[in-house]
Amino acid sequence: MSIPTQSDPTVLGILDSSLDLSKARDYVEQAGLRDLLDDIDAPVTFLVPTNDAFEVLEASPGGSDLLNDDARLRELLERHIIGRRVLTDDLFADEERETIGGDVLAVDPENETIEDATVLAPDVEDGNGVVHAVDRVLLP
Repeated sequence: MSIPTQSDPTVLGILDSSLDLSKARDYVEQAGLRDLLDDIDAPVTFLVPTNDAFEVLEASPGGSDLLNDDARLRELLERHIIGRRVLTDDLFADEERETIGGDVLAVDPENETIEDATVLAPDVEDGNGVVHAVDRVLLP
């Protein structure tokens, strides 16, 4: 998976420029997280599920209900955002990562997975943060 260069130097700009991340962009808008991911002064790392990952959730029991409930969707997406820039080497240096939603994600440094999700496109950097595309939605 490759993510093209974007004209907008923010995490939101990365989402806007990648067809494989278009569902994430739409859900970010729906959940009211656009401003956070478009703020050049707010360093973040987004563990962004691919379209395929969201399609699996949409097809699962209760998945559509979760994604159509704006408050629950926001909580779910906040579980994918770390409140600072974290590149791959640092991401897998510890066994836990805390998110802006207060969740603690389990990291497996040996297998380089986060909550059993594999990073498909690591270290896509921009002006306000880093995007790592992952192959599954990180459910609580």
